[in-house]
Amino acid sequence: MPRIPNFKDLIFFRASEKIAYPHIDQLFGESGRNVIDWKLIDKHGVDLMQVAISIR
Repeated sequence: MPRIPNFKDLIFFRASEKIAYPHIDQLFGESGRNVIDWKLIDKHGVDLMQVAISIR
């Protein structure tokens, strides 16, 4: 039984285009897609933290 309910409906992201996960690679879709945009997170990281702290 999977630990994540309805995981088939989720979108999984790779940490890098160059990383391959032999046993779970199919969860990420096509190679080169669904890659984390680290520059975007770095650019808006402070704003994201302010929202997370205000929700908490």
